[in-house]
Amino acid sequence: MIFLGAAGGVMDVDMQPTTKPVWCDLEHRLNQEIKKTGATSKFVLLVSGGADSMALLRAFARVLGVEQFSTRAEILHFHHGEIGVSEQVRLFREQSQALVTEAAREMGCSVRVVKNNSGGVLSEDQARQFRHDEIRKLVGQNSSLCFVFGHHKEDLLETRFLRILRGTGVQGLGAMDVYSPPYFRPWLEASRKELEEYLVNLKQAWVTDPQQEDLRSWLRHRLFPQIESRLPGALASMARSLEQILSNSESVDFLFQVLLPDRSLSHPLFLCLSREQQRQVLAQYLYSLGQRDYSRGQIDEILKCLDKTERVHTFKISGLNWEINAEQIRGLPVPK
Repeated sequence: MIFLGAAGGVMDVDMQPTTKPVWCDLEHRLNQEIKKTGATSKFVLLVSGGADSMALLRAFARVLGVEQFSTRAEILHFHHGEIGVSEQVRLFREQSQALVTEAAREMGCSVRVVKNNSGGVLSEDQARQFRHDEIRKLVGQNSSLCFVFGHHKEDLLETRFLRILRGTGVQGLGAMDVYSPPYFRPWLEASRKELEEYLVNLKQAWVTDPQQEDLRSWLRHRLFPQIESRLPGALASMARSLEQILSNSESVDFLFQVLLPDRSLSHPLFLCLSREQQRQVLAQYLYSLGQRDYSRGQIDEILKCLDKTERVHTFKISGLNWEINAEQIRGLPVPK
């Protein structure tokens, strides 16, 4: 099968699903996020044809498996109209719909195309409002649906930056949650580069919108690249700082929610937190145990150990012996 590539070329794609795929790290993380939602209803994946949403389509298909994907998932594609737009935009929208429709067909999943027939050229804000209005209609028709968006780490940073420009408070930095029923955003800790590399490894094409000219696009394509060129790593640092500002205002409350009377953590409640909330709780927990010299890297190592499938296990990190079982997470000082 041949798809139009993101740059207008062609790409040969072998999309035959395997029955027992070997999952990559991105797929393992998606599987964990799906489990955390506890959602048993149908997933509605919003797939535009861009890299983030095509990664959703391919990863969901691999994680759920062919049989479950065809029954538990549906693809929703928005076509923003063709009246009064340039030939380039019209062709792009046709290619996007064809790409999504054919990819979904190969995955054995149905596609619902919602088209704007009002005429006229929509601004980015108007297009976004059109999508939100249509989604709200679908929620009203079936409140049990779970709508899945491809928003990733850079989308989150852009949204927070825009809210700062508009004078938001700390609560406004929340912007997006991984799971806030009926909305699910499993890619918020994945970068655009990671998603694109995932698609390249699968030989899956995607498309890029040639029309984006709003403030968000200016941030993405002009301001942020300039900042990064002057100070490499600055965007990642800014994203972490904003996350910490928000999380620090919440982490003490989260710690009290999961802290048990014997000074251990409730394992089931801990698993209900987002990844960043888990980091913040562990940081507060380490501090409460008298640890002062821990690093983010050590916290991430603790999280990796907690992700293990063994119901009962122990490990030593950050000056503590950790005892883990299905009910508790406990850090104990290492005997001298």
